[in-house]
Amino acid sequence: MGGLRVSRKSLKEPDEFISFSSRLLKQALMHKTKILLGAGVLLGVLVLFSVINYFSNKSENRGSLLLTRLMHQYDKAVTEKGPQKAYELVQPDIQMVIDNYAGKDCGKFARLSAAHYSFRAGKFDGAAALYLQAMNDFNSSPLLKNMAAFGLGYAYEAQKEYEKAVQLFEKLSGKPDMLMDDEALFTLGRLYGLLGKKDLQVKVLSQLSEKHPNSIYTELATNELAG
Repeated sequence: MGGLRVSRKSLKEPDEFISFSSRLLKQALMHKTKILLGAGVLLGVLVLFSVINYFSNKSENRGSLLLTRLMHQYDKAVTEKGPQKAYELVQPDIQMVIDNYAGKDCGKFARLSAAHYSFRAGKFDGAAALYLQAMNDFNSSPLLKNMAAFGLGYAYEAQKEYEKAVQLFEKLSGKPDMLMDDEALFTLGRLYGLLGKKDLQVKVLSQLSEKHPNSIYTELATNELAG
């Protein structure tokens, strides 16, 4: 881990802080199995502020900076070697952050990042386990817990465990204060289609159109129903 050491003197707050938060937001929004054009600016802003709040404790700066460096390494490796090699490169160090900062917020975000990297590498079993743990990590933060739940749902889908994915997205779409309700409904409708439950698919996607007429997912739902 010697290559990940960062001198505090080289850091300028809040630049280091916002840089980490922005990069974590980027990673958190990249876990989806589909190209979703309407990820949502509002969601991004809320997650960014949530992350900044989590890392307002200076005692966690070192862990967060280590994770930031790992994210840089991962991004570079993805471009040069692809997601599987990139995951293999950073996995030992990111596990170190998880272990050494267990119970700390930087450790929790390291686990969420590891789940994303595992997913992109095609290691869906491992990703599902990490996303499930991340849901428990962020039990007191509904927004971040929901994001981890979305990742878990997509991991289930990638494993073709459609029934498990359906159960998860049914719960997500049933929450009255669910910020990503349109995405949850769209994904649920898609999953019903994969299971051959056409009536339920039509019902859910019609509900999406009624509740969120201006959502990008409504247009995607129309295309989905059109076949």
